[in-house]
Amino acid sequence: MAALKRAGKRQGWLGESQKMVAAVSGGSDSVCMLWLLMKVMPAENLIVAHVNHGIRAEAAKRDEEFVGNLAKEWNLAFTSVTFDVPREKNKGESMEEAGRRLRYGFLEECAERFGADWIAVGHTADDQVETILHNILRGCGIRGLAGIPEKRGKIVRPVIEMKRLDLMEFLKARKIPWMTDDTNKDTSYLRNRIRHELIPYLEESYNKKIGEHLLGLAEDARKISERRSYLISRILPWLRTEVPCAIRSWDRKRLSGIDAEMAVEILVEDCKKLGLKSLERRRLKSLVRLLGKEDPWRLQWQDRIEMCGSSEYLMLVERDWLTREKPAAAKLSFDEPEGAFSWGLWKFSWRHVSCSRSLSTRPWRMFIPKEESRNCLLTDAATFQKQHSGEMPVPWCFRRQWPVIVAPSGNWWTLVYRSKVGCKEDLDSIAIQAELAFKGDYRA
Repeated sequence: MAALKRAGKRQGWLGESQKMVAAVSGGSDSVCMLWLLMKVMPAENLIVAHVNHGIRAEAAKRDEEFVGNLAKEWNLAFTSVTFDVPREKNKGESMEEAGRRLRYGFLEECAERFGADWIAVGHTADDQVETILHNILRGCGIRGLAGIPEKRGKIVRPVIEMKRLDLMEFLKARKIPWMTDDTNKDTSYLRNRIRHELIPYLEESYNKKIGEHLLGLAEDARKISERRSYLISRILPWLRTEVPCAIRSWDRKRLSGIDAEMAVEILVEDCKKLGLKSLERRRLKSLVRLLGKEDPWRLQWQDRIEMCGSSEYLMLVERDWLTREKPAAAKLSFDEPEGAFSWGLWKFSWRHVSCSRSLSTRPWRMFIPKEESRNCLLTDAATFQKQHSGEMPVPWCFRRQWPVIVAPSGNWWTLVYRSKVGCKEDLDSIAIQAELAFKGDYRA
């Protein structure tokens, strides 16, 4: 109980006014966590949440029924969900990754639905040791050596200091039952091999206190990671910039003034805030090299997400911007009072206006003088630049899909980054408003 209270104070959830969703699988770790939480929190502030991953058939149904009955016996609110993880996993995602994504998505939804301040999960000190070894085997840096964070957003780990066997003994002494997941014995999973084969081997052949030493290493790594995270949080607002159509973007010139290794740390940290995975060590080294290139470059980050470099920006971009065929040129005339049309990844609406100052500073808008608005050509920035001399303020990765309107006179208009398109107050014009018709998974 003392370890739980220490964790509660450190993590910030210990207090009568705090409401918590407790993720309970039915195993000894989560059942014991729930029992301990009941001793320090009012029952009405606890919600038991259970996830059936749709993998273990009847055994999973028995677990769900067990947890539901336990919640009823202990007078706690209960909610559950069933997923079909094999069907719902994304391309390139492992079963474990898909299960985790769906599980935590459900827990977040539960917290919102019940107005909970926290989400408690039952990771133990043993899980921490297994995670550190798992990260080492996959290849990791300081952040990987820190293992599982005891707190991330609303998610907390109340029993992270406690050992699995101690929790089992605690339950046995009070005659509290729990369920056993047979898949935890399946050594086809790397984590299970670490638990049942590697750790016992290291303890028997090298050092009985290997777990204790790894936990100490994790604590040191966590402190280093926290200091880095603090520095990054101070630097990021200065580095970020606004590039329309980019998921996220950074000022290349400012980033170039930072050590390349640190710059990569910053980019990884910011991408994690979007829910993206970190890159493996080999590709992180590739990114370090790419940061020194002046020429345009691209690097796949995850699934359909690419990082693109230009002389001015670094950008996260949906691959559809890079691979979709550029739209055909189209003729435009603005004879009607107002109208709408689509082109490539864009939707446009337009209307005749007598320009005023109130209309002159809107982003994503072009103003074309009325006398120039007949028989215009809509084309893409890449084609326009090829046919005309001069640079356009459009990063290379957007030029195939970026609109340029050209009048018969040769004058042209486009959506310009960080600029305000103005026109005279008494000039009759066509105001063209643009918005993206294409929105990928990572865009709001």
